Amino acid sequence: MLLCLFIIKDGVWVQGKPLLWKTLMAIDKIKTASKAARLSVVVVGGHPDDPASCCGGTIARLADEGHHIAYLLLTGGEKGCHRQRGLACGLHRIRQARASAKILGAERVAVVGQIDGETIFGHEQLLDFQKALYGLRPDWVLTHWPLDSHADHQVTSALTFQSWLNAPRPFRLYFYEAESGMQSSPGRSLTEIF
Repeated sequence: MLLCLFIIKDGVWVQGKPLLWKTLMAIDKIKTASKAARLSVVVVGGHPDDPASCCGGTIARLADEGHHIAYLLLTGGEKGCHRQRGLACGLHRIRQARASAKILGAERVAVVGQIDGETIFGHEQLLDFQKALYGLRPDWVLTHWPLDSHADHQVTSALTFQSWLNAPRPFRLYFYEAESGMQSSPGRSLTEIF
């Protein structure tokens, strides 16, 4: 599983796979920090499966080091089931997220309450999101890379970024990529790119 590849550090965008080692070094620095200095890490996902499927290795490692991990989900994933839709599907997927969180060592799963496939970036939605995020008192936040092909991931990233800009208590912001097959270059093969 890949670690988060895109970072904002001290207000400057740092991006790209060649910088993966910087993320690894940042995590190694946490490992050597005092045992008393445990971080609160919030992994923000648009859907219940996003934290584990996009950052599972990072979550497990940070939890193993004793840091406090929480998932913050923008939606319940109400449209992500084959046989169910709506509330029943959302509740099922949230149960799955709680189960994956437990396996990976995350302590909490919170849901903002927007609807899968219908997410909105607006003033009221930003306030709801900030209330949930700031209530978790993060030191680090991991969220979707903003140039994602899924609109829910884009909205999740934008809400997180705006919350970082306006945070009453500063936190570090890291981005991860959710591979849905379209992020890099729609309609082109990898051989054309490289």
